[in-house]
Amino acid sequence: MNPVKPEFKNENPSHRKKQRFWIAFLIGILALNLTGFAQADDADEKRVLSSWRSDGTVYSMSKNMDFYTGVMKGTFFVKDHTGKTHFTHATRLTCPFSVQINKGGKDELQGMCQLVNQRGDRANARISCTGEKENCNGDWKFTAGSGALKGIKGGGKLKIRVDLIKEDSSDKSNLGFGNEMGASGYLIINDLHDNVDSSQEIPKVQ
Repeated sequence: MNPVKPEFKNENPSHRKKQRFWIAFLIGILALNLTGFAQADDADEKRVLSSWRSDGTVYSMSKNMDFYTGVMKGTFFVKDHTGKTHFTHATRLTCPFSVQINKGGKDELQGMCQLVNQRGDRANARISCTGEKENCNGDWKFTAGSGALKGIKGGGKLKIRVDLIKEDSSDKSNLGFGNEMGASGYLIINDLHDNVDSSQEIPKVQ
């Protein structure tokens, strides 16, 4: 008699999302190692990695161009080679963003990010990059802050990977013009610099 194989017909959608998040996170760790994270020199003291996930909408604008909008959500991890804990390490990352996906050409990403620490201090930054959405290179630039981070300035070179995820769940509706679609990826910043002294318990803008 042949054994009966179990069937998995009703996989929990939240379980699939968790699986995708951890897959994206592990991909991010690998990519960061490949970019020389562990071998950064003194001129490149701070590097950032954030794995993120987004729910959003993709619009088919023409035969050669799609447009995606969503909100990245993740955690901002900073490796500081001075041995100090950077004031943005392990902060909550939220980024409303859009990607113009040009078939046969360079993609363009624009967005605004906000970092929030456990004290409630906030730092805003503008992100932009061009290139394939899976390998988009550009800039991270601090634009404003609140609380202890009021007056923050600085930035760094940015690399973002964006992978669109078609949802199979039946609760995702067709919007007519536009379809709901998830995305995941990672965000890397090389040589992050700013005007904040984080050597004390409470960061201070200089």
